[in-house]
Amino acid sequence: MDTPDDNSHTRERLIGDLRAVIENAEELLKNTDHYTSVLYQSARAKLAMALDAANEELARFEDAQLARMLDATREANERFHDQTGEERVLRAFHNLHYNRPPGWAAVPTQLLIGLARLRAWAQQPTLLLLPLPQTPPVPAIA
Repeated sequence: MDTPDDNSHTRERLIGDLRAVIENAEELLKNTDHYTSVLYQSARAKLAMALDAANEELARFEDAQLARMLDATREANERFHDQTGEERVLRAFHNLHYNRPPGWAAVPTQLLIGLARLRAWAQQPTLLLLPLPQTPPVPAIA
């Protein structure tokens, strides 16, 4: 069974393949412009019609892809309560589960917790107070 990620990659691959086909068909039309026989002109006309249809289909795929991306962005903004562009950028680059910083009411509590942890850390014995072992001096190279 395909997952949403598989479907997304499949769509992107399909759009990329369709772009490549369109580019190749346009190049073929340009390169066969100098042929004047009825057979070539008929084939070129059919190819031009197919190319127009492919361009319309590509535009439809790209519009649908853009609509899905905008919907996903809107849903994420609503889920994470993003109000500003800055919040959106922070969430995008830091963590998908970005939580807002606590409100001003929680700051004194967080400050007290931080001070208590600082005091507890300061009361722990440290290795810096122990005497360092004496090492013999390194002889100079002459």
